[in-house]
Amino acid sequence: MNKQEINIETWERKAHYELFSKMDYPHFSICVDLDVTALVRFTKENKLSFFKTMVYCVSKVANEFEPFRLRTEGDKVYLYEAVNPSFTYLLSGNLYSYISIAYQKYFTAFMTSIDHYIEAHQGQVDVEDRVDVNELLFMTSIPWLKFNDIQHPIHMNPTDSIPRICWGKYEEDFKGRLMMPVSVQVNHALMDGFHVSQYLLKLEALLKAPEGILAAQESHPVATLYMASGNQIRIELFPEVAPNAVNSVIELAQKGCYDNREVRRIVKDFVIQPSYNAFESDPECDYMINGEFEANGFENPLPLSKYAVAMAGDGSQQASGSEFFIVVGDCEERLGGRFTGIGRVIYGFEELERLLSVETMPVSVEGLEVTINEPITPEIISRVVVDTFGKTYEAPVKLI
Repeated sequence: MNKQEINIETWERKAHYELFSKMDYPHFSICVDLDVTALVRFTKENKLSFFKTMVYCVSKVANEFEPFRLRTEGDKVYLYEAVNPSFTYLLSGNLYSYISIAYQKYFTAFMTSIDHYIEAHQGQVDVEDRVDVNELLFMTSIPWLKFNDIQHPIHMNPTDSIPRICWGKYEEDFKGRLMMPVSVQVNHALMDGFHVSQYLLKLEALLKAPEGILAAQESHPVATLYMASGNQIRIELFPEVAPNAVNSVIELAQKGCYDNREVRRIVKDFVIQPSYNAFESDPECDYMINGEFEANGFENPLPLSKYAVAMAGDGSQQASGSEFFIVVGDCEERLGGRFTGIGRVIYGFEELERLLSVETMPVSVEGLEVTINEPITPEIISRVVVDTFGKTYEAPVKLI
């Protein structure tokens, strides 16, 4: 996850940070009743889950408000580019599971992701985090009770810095409004009551006008890799970051060029690469395009960090129009600026872990000074389907 270190010496909160970071218990919480009348009506009219919509709203406001993306790591402070919701989900038997998903700006894509992830974890008790815990935003719901305060368990050594948001049961007040308690617990070293108040005011403004989350929304296209294992990997594509490469992937998926292709390269802490040099015998699917990356004079802001997706290429000017790879390590320094980033994985992290665990063998690639780790037992992508949410994308510009 992309993050930027804060220079504590020049930080305006230096004195406050040093004061509260030395305390045994630097956390504080604020609990208020928020008006959710409009949100309840909105979710009922659109046949949406109130809980899932709340997860989106809480995540959206946090990602748009810088203090809620600050985290401590040892004696350093970092500002994360994005924070991902990690929420409790009720199972049968009054047990719950933790579910963590990648935050997505667009509501429709977010809801698609959360639905698929919940479906995949249905009935599974999972209380372990599999990703960098600091990139998460913890949230939970206690829909059976109204409450005035709540305290969450936290780590004290080192002291936890992740905000925790909880909401309870909404009830009608004497004015006919549906009011719901919302609690926010944060680390005082990173923010004060002013910042929590601003967060809650921003959240209530969104809850009072929820139609805004659908207005003028344009969902990113989502590519679903249907694996022969029966699992799926979903990739959110970013046309605004690399328009030509994304156009190419969409067109080839629609032509079926990715169907029944093998995952040919698996390197732990580096990449998983489907269809490595597999298109050479298929001219319809094998071509090069201009690289949309810094080394070729193109500004591409997508960091090639863990779970990013990028096109293969020569690392200097050209990119493959068809072959892509999934980054499974922190490889921005190694790959950034030389390969076209096109998206990120939003679902199917367990399938990636499974692929990384399969037995591989070294295979030399003719004509290239590279050895790839190829699965001994073939791993097959049965088909790739791209949901463009009704939008039409242009044909890619190919190099002759």
